[in-house]
Amino acid sequence: MDEVMAQGIMGRYIERVWKVKLTAYKTGPDFRHKGNAIEVKGSEFKVSRAVSQFSRYALEFNEFGVAFPIHALNSRNLFHLYVLGTFWYPTFRKFLSVYLIAEKNGSIGVLRISDAANLLRRILEMESKLMVKLEEKEVLQRLDRMKFIIKDLDSLIRLFASSMIDSDASTEWF
Repeated sequence: MDEVMAQGIMGRYIERVWKVKLTAYKTGPDFRHKGNAIEVKGSEFKVSRAVSQFSRYALEFNEFGVAFPIHALNSRNLFHLYVLGTFWYPTFRKFLSVYLIAEKNGSIGVLRISDAANLLRRILEMESKLMVKLEEKEVLQRLDRMKFIIKDLDSLIRLFASSMIDSDASTEWF
């Protein structure tokens, strides 16, 4: 999903949630309203390239968040968001919000996670719940296969993020 398409989706999300119709700005954060801002990225998003940009916006706005499609969520971005989110609040005295964009069965879902550091925790909780449902024999087999899980970690992260979006009642579908 390219950035322009993601901006269009977030424009619709903002209209529903913030109750205001906004168009994306060409410079600075894509969406701004009453001291809040959201920067939208496409599937090629790399957190490590945007840290300076996000920090500038954190100084300018009361609340700042980044929106991107779950296709951009890989192990590297997930870890970078966790580290960034962990340092964000002590540094700026506000949270870094994450908006995950997903497509499913012709619908679009946007899930807001108020603290980027919680994204990793929520994904790991979903994996833990899955492990609890398995019987002991299955758990041991799954642990034996952990090297394959780690090898395909990016796919697993996207799968759990998609499941999280599906199961979270606060996801806005349109």
